[in-house]
Amino acid sequence: MPDTAGAVVLGLDFGTRKIGVALVHERLGAARPLAVVQAADRDALWRELDALIATWRPTRLVVGLPLSAAGGETPMARATRRFAAALQARYPLAVELHDERLSTREAAGVLAAARRAGLRTRAAARRRDAAAAAAILDSWQHEAARRAVVRENP
Repeated sequence: MPDTAGAVVLGLDFGTRKIGVALVHERLGAARPLAVVQAADRDALWRELDALIATWRPTRLVVGLPLSAAGGETPMARATRRFAAALQARYPLAVELHDERLSTREAAGVLAAARRAGLRTRAAARRRDAAAAAAILDSWQHEAARRAVVRENP
């Protein structure tokens, strides 16, 4: 059952085969991995996302934008932008793209630590996309907090 303390934000790590989903309560801190949704079957994808959104009632969706190392547009970034536009058309929620370059590295580090702690490689691989979505949300929160400080202290 979802917690209701604070606004819920869902993060999505878009992929053509799988989409990692994570959630964060804006006032409660760290994001947590939630699910991995299979993306190949579009009807099933939308049913699963509909169910997650109905369950968690987020106020915003944050989608990781896979830019190149230099910050440029990639074919996957263009596909992600199309996915974000489809989310915006389907749900009456704010949809925000967030640069995921640093979050992907962070998620890999978290999973490597989990493997060192004894989590089986196959289990870790199943969690990779949801962990990446959580890293995207954590990065998004950090960036939002940084922007707020800059606005308060010009």
